[in-house]
Amino acid sequence: MSKTLLIAVALALAVIHAVGALRALQPAPVLADQLSLLPALEFIAAALWAMVFAVVALRLWWLHRARRLFGWTLISWIAYSVARLALFARADYDRQRLPFLIVAALVACALTAWVTLRDRPRHT
Repeated sequence: MSKTLLIAVALALAVIHAVGALRALQPAPVLADQLSLLPALEFIAAALWAMVFAVVALRLWWLHRARRLFGWTLISWIAYSVARLALFARADYDRQRLPFLIVAALVACALTAWVTLRDRPRHT
């Protein structure tokens, strides 16, 4: 996988989480009663992930061997997302789709590990 594509994915995830952090500061009044996570915690989590992915994108830009950092960060984020849903899901729909999401997360983690964490043959 090319370095440019990894940088683009990391930056996209940083922007998505930055927007999520801003959205957590101003929840819609209709949804405020239905949120299972406090808006302050939602903001902190989203802001932290935005910063982590921004740092990963910068490290990918500067260093040639930052693929492993990207891989472990992506696997950590996938695990965090599934764990958060498992802990804070209130709707029956969310609880019913949890087994599927766990399997999908395991497949995503395996693919991420295969693409970013494997040792590549060195050309001399």
